[in-house]
Amino acid sequence: RTCPTCRGALPSAEAPERNRFAERMIAALPYVCEHCGAATTRGERTAHEVECPGRPRVCVAAWAGCGWTGLRAGQPEHEAACVYVSEV
Repeated sequence: RTCPTCRGALPSAEAPERNRFAERMIAALPYVCEHCGAATTRGERTAHEVECPGRPRVCVAAWAGCGWTGLRAGQPEHEAACVYVSEV
């Protein structure tokens, strides 16, 4: 398909053009973490969730049978003493 005015190619329905202005506006919207209540922006949400101290976690050795679940703040202490982590 081509534009009737400039005859340039139009984006297909499968790969529409990104609206970067809208993306920037959405990224600037406020976001409050549901786990710890920290206020940030939607654009920083993913980075915050990786480091969020209130987000539930599982042990890195869960695949080996460890059933520990807890908060990120307690994960290093648990994994230092976990018998499954020491076997890995």
